[in-house]
Parts: sequence; C-alpha cells; structure tokens
Amino acid sequence: MSKGLAAEKIIFGEVAEIYCPFLGRVNSIIQGQKYTIISRRQFDSILEKDPGRGHEIYWNEMLGRVHQASAATLIRQYRWIRGMVLSIKSYSYLPYAACARGFLESAADSFSTLGCVPGALADNFPQIKSAITGQFEGGFFSNEDLENKLIHFTHARKLEKDEEKIVPPSHKAETMRRYIDELQNSQIHDYYAFLCNITHPAAYSVA
Repeated sequence: MSKGLAAEKIIFGEVAEIYCPFLGRVNSIIQGQKYTIISRRQFDSILEKDPGRGHEIYWNEMLGRVHQASAATLIRQYRWIRGMVLSIKSYSYLPYAACARGFLESAADSFSTLGCVPGALADNFPQIKSAITGQFEGGFFSNEDLENKLIHFTHARKLEKDEEKIVPPSHKAETMRRYIDELQNSQIHDYYAFLCNITHPAAYSVA
C-alpha cells in the first residue's frame, strides 16, 4: 500500500486500497456533469400530445435523478473522507470527529434514498427499458415513491413555518436520528452518539 493511503487505512482498513482511489477517480470524472429536468407545464403538454414521448422523458429524468443522487453521494463521501484524513495527519481530534459525523450522516441520508433504487429498477426493468427507447405501448407507468425519494435527496431542508403548508412533503427534511435509525445497526447508532458527544459543546468535547 502506498504511503498516501496510510491515513485512509486507519479509518477503513484494507478496503481503503480499493474504495478511496475509486472515490478519487469518481470525484475527478463527475465534475461538470449536467442534468436536464423540464418544467411540469412542459411535461404535461408533451404527455398530452405524445404519451410515448412523455413516458420517455419521465424515465430518462428519473434515471438522471438516480445518477445524480449516486454521484453526489460518492463526491460527498470523498470530501468528508478528505477532511478525516487531513485531521489524522494533523493530529486534530475534534475536526476528525466532526468530519466522521458528517460522513456518517451523509451516508445515512444516501442510504435512505438509494436503498430502494436497485430493487425498484430491477423489478420494473422491462417497462423502463421500453419507455426510454420509445417502445412502450401501455398506459403511463410511473413510480411515485422512488420519485419522491429522489426529490427528497436533492431538495429536502428544514422548512420555515410559512412553507409547511405549501411545500410538498418530499421537500421536508427528516431528523437525522430517523436517517440513522434506518440503518438498523446498533454499533453505528452508538458510534454516532459518541461522535455527537464530542462535537457538541459539552463534557466530551471539553475533556
């Protein structure tokens, strides 16, 4: 293993030799990637005039959202890991804990969105393939649950009181505790609580 991966190996063990260089390559390749999403008004107009074209647009955009969420996940992980590595190299315990917490929170957030994606795409692969190749002849086929999860990933935030009645539920961020709980892993749960104790201005960070 190269000296450049020494800090990464402290964090991830042997898997660092594969995972960390991969994240670095993705981070350099994906920069500048653009995604096109048309307005709802445009989409409704196209769907009414040409259902097949509307269907094709819907699933191309859905796959674009999947790609965007996946790419953002890897880039975000790469940047949190870089923070963890720099903290290790500079013997900075508190910044390391903060970056480790951010890494864990972002991973839980991505899992909440992307955990259902492989199954959703595999279960509906024939219909999706027909749609994006302009060959689907049935009725309009969508996946509202997957769509809302992908929108939630890119748009969810803490809403102001005057927004809660007008903004779609998919735009409302859940508590971080809920995202962590979805992982259903007691060790991760305990580790997250430990990191929170360090990063909060309380006894552990003072000690």
